[in-house]
Amino acid sequence: MQLQSEVIKELNGNLQSNDASIRRRAVEKYAQEEVEDGIIIKFIEMLYDEDIGVRDSISKLLIKNKRKSVAESLVPLISSEQISIRNLAGEILVQFGEHAVDPLSNYLTIANDDDQKFVVDLLSLIGSNNASTEIYKVLKTSKNSNVIIACIEALGSTRYAEAVQPISVLYNNNDLYKPTIVEALGRIGTKEAYDFLLQNYNVEDDLTKFAIIESFGALGDEEAFFILISDLKKFSGPLCWAAVESLSQLKERLALDIPFDDNVKNALLSVLRESELKYQKAAISLLAVYDDKDLILEVLSFYGMDELIDKQIKEQVFANPVNFIFALLKYDFEYNQNIKSVLELTKEVIGSFGAEILDKLGDINSKNLCEIFSGKLSHADEEIRRYCTELLFFCAPDLAILYIDEMISDDNIWNRLRLVEILEYFINNETVKEAIEKLCDDSEEMVSNKANEVILANR
Repeated sequence: MQLQSEVIKELNGNLQSNDASIRRRAVEKYAQEEVEDGIIIKFIEMLYDEDIGVRDSISKLLIKNKRKSVAESLVPLISSEQISIRNLAGEILVQFGEHAVDPLSNYLTIANDDDQKFVVDLLSLIGSNNASTEIYKVLKTSKNSNVIIACIEALGSTRYAEAVQPISVLYNNNDLYKPTIVEALGRIGTKEAYDFLLQNYNVEDDLTKFAIIESFGALGDEEAFFILISDLKKFSGPLCWAAVESLSQLKERLALDIPFDDNVKNALLSVLRESELKYQKAAISLLAVYDDKDLILEVLSFYGMDELIDKQIKEQVFANPVNFIFALLKYDFEYNQNIKSVLELTKEVIGSFGAEILDKLGDINSKNLCEIFSGKLSHADEEIRRYCTELLFFCAPDLAILYIDEMISDDNIWNRLRLVEILEYFINNETVKEAIEKLCDDSEEMVSNKANEVILANR
């Protein structure tokens, strides 16, 4: 076995090569083993290598050797004048997790303001409560607002309950602190933190109020729930979005009921139309208490965009299948972007409840719905054409047969193959039989073979 000095000598030779591939292989040689501290220092020095492949290999090697002693050697790179090295060292230390907490905490005592903020940000990302005491010391002594904000955020991330009172004292010192303080108190989540937020709810500007409302979802009580319900009618934009998300969380956490109220419904619909996905999910979950055709029509436009939203919409649809069928008559099959998803859902509903559900529509409405399906038989999307073919034959075979020439001319092999499977059920109809015979001569062997099988089986 080579002595460490010989290993380092050989390693130095390879790492100083002008060929980046040789330097990279020198690193990768150690990729699958634990490396001694004396050797690992050589690799840390090579984080300055100009080749990104070499730096990436060293990063992976260091992460595989994550331990406190390696973190101690890596932490000084935080003060590098090269921002890329500083950031790379930070990314690796975050991967070290708990192994990096003590080395980073110790570095706080000698770091300047910029480095202190960077170290505190890293400790916040790691989220270990073991760093809280040292971060708290920096909070009490620092005069730099950026460092103070970083400390507040980190104490929230580490859920340091002892920080609630001193953080609350800072609340009125600087308006810049307020949103971060609110978020931190929300994460800490003690009764003292909640009481402080509730006390300041009605006196703050919209930016701070937004943060307070968001915190209510995690630590609010029934009082917060009914305050948000009451205020929902006067909120708009982001305040309304945040209130709806918190109400959704409070409803689930406290098993509370959303009131069946038009003001609430209109607020939920505005969030659904205007907000981002996470708020739309909350709105959809709360809209489940409302049972009407117009509401199902409204939410249908969002079907197919997210798995959770789809699950909630589907639950509403299957609880009210007749309302869903009526909603389809008003659904915009021309310009909505989720036609395919809605047709797939329609197929599921009719498959579960039977074509007789269309009887609830009445003859004229049933005919109008089937004409919508027939109007999509020439759609550019082959799946939409296939869904409409299936739906037509399921709901109105007589009408479907009128479009059989268009169906057998479909340029998608799988659509024609599916058509043969469907037509077998209507083989006694002369028009259908003629269509299958035409498909016996289809240019695609799979289609023609299947058509011939159907003819032979029904002679």
